[in-house]
Amino acid sequence: MAVCGVIAEYDPFHRGHERHLRLAREASGADHVVVVMSSSFTQRGLPALLPAHARAEMALLCGADAVVQLPYAFSVREAEYFALGGVSILHGLGCVTHLSFGCETADIGLLTRAAALLDTPDEQMTASLQAGLHQGLSYAAAQGRAVEKRLCLPRGALDAPNTALALCYLRALRRLGSKMIPASRPNWKSRDDAKKLFNSRKAAYHDCDITVDADRPAEIVAADILQKISGLKPFTADIDGVKLPVSPTFNAPSELAQAVAGKQYSAVVFITDDNVGAAHLPRYQSALPHAISIVIRPGEDSKTLSQAENVYRQLLQLNIGRDALIIAIGGGLVTDFGAFIAATYKRGIDFMLVSTSLLGCVDAVVGGKTAVNIAHYKNQVGLFALPKAIFLDLTALATLPEQRVREGLVEAYKTGLVCHRNLALFIDENLERLVGGDLPLIAKVAATSAHAKAEVVHQDFREKGLRKILNLGHTYGHAVETWSEERISHGLCVAQGM
Repeated sequence: MAVCGVIAEYDPFHRGHERHLRLAREASGADHVVVVMSSSFTQRGLPALLPAHARAEMALLCGADAVVQLPYAFSVREAEYFALGGVSILHGLGCVTHLSFGCETADIGLLTRAAALLDTPDEQMTASLQAGLHQGLSYAAAQGRAVEKRLCLPRGALDAPNTALALCYLRALRRLGSKMIPASRPNWKSRDDAKKLFNSRKAAYHDCDITVDADRPAEIVAADILQKISGLKPFTADIDGVKLPVSPTFNAPSELAQAVAGKQYSAVVFITDDNVGAAHLPRYQSALPHAISIVIRPGEDSKTLSQAENVYRQLLQLNIGRDALIIAIGGGLVTDFGAFIAATYKRGIDFMLVSTSLLGCVDAVVGGKTAVNIAHYKNQVGLFALPKAIFLDLTALATLPEQRVREGLVEAYKTGLVCHRNLALFIDENLERLVGGDLPLIAKVAATSAHAKAEVVHQDFREKGLRKILNLGHTYGHAVETWSEERISHGLCVAQGM
């Protein structure tokens, strides 16, 4: 029996995929077609991982014999994990003759020979590589030309993105050897034997500091591990007599969905900007697939009364009533703006805030201030309003560029200087690792700073006295922001003010 394995960021609803699978079957001469599919199409409103009956229906829909689903892939690194996992599953079948990536079908034997040449080049391959470099080609391009020449392939045969991706994962699989192939595991004989082995080791498994349930999507397991390693716990901010739950979490979408579950909201509306939407909104859409999304342009130009009116109009067109929930997802600007919208629309509706930036976590999201700008004068029209819950999306902090981390550290350091000496010392002692992107340390700074600010706001919500200490560096900093017409970032301006 021959099996054609099809690996792709597969959307089975795409009209061309049924034809592609038929061509893949014909090209490979395979008896069966197995699709390894990610779940990135879940932004259509489907659950992240489909039940078996739904996968069976999709197999029928796209003309496959079976569908295997892996966790969704939103970044290049996750896509690499996805494809490697797919290759491993199909290779483990032991009878895969072809791999099809996207809209191309490649001979797995040919790609395996190409992978071997790239890992251990022979003399002819090395000579061709040197010739390509001498001609001014980049190393990657010269490598590709050399492999094509050595295997007598047409020029550019390995250039197609999906073919290059397939080759990348076959090389990775080669380096891993047989560890990824089920047949190489001597203790695997049957499910019953595996259960016996598990039970015999159960005591050892429980003899550890941290345990996690691994029968979940990989990204949720990773988030659970990070959460337990960090030791960060939710806390309650007592602000203006309101007990406000604040959750520093590596699994914000899931916790947000739990917070919304059971509430009788007529609708849930996400407000975010283009940048955050592209990077993080799919995670939240998977957790709350029925939520409506409103996306604004990034930057201070969106934090205005005219932009607020645009959003009000969208809410009215969607028939959003006072019994709905608004969830603002983003950095300080988005959470500030989203809170302003919620606090003023229909004289105020419930809202929750999800901070995805370090600057937002340490400062903007905790405190109850909402405002928009007038001309280039910052935060001139606004009010005090409290959300139903706050989530610090610690996973999102891993996507921040170094400059944004630095700016968030400025605000956190300011908070440490004025009200939490140990926080300032922690940043001083770990500055190099923090700037270098050490996520557990950055997460600790975010949570500690948010908690410290909440303690100050508890004592002076309306900023009539003590809370003004949190404005260290901001008077001069806002002046610089106004003078520069926001061309200089808030974090850098506050640093200059300090």
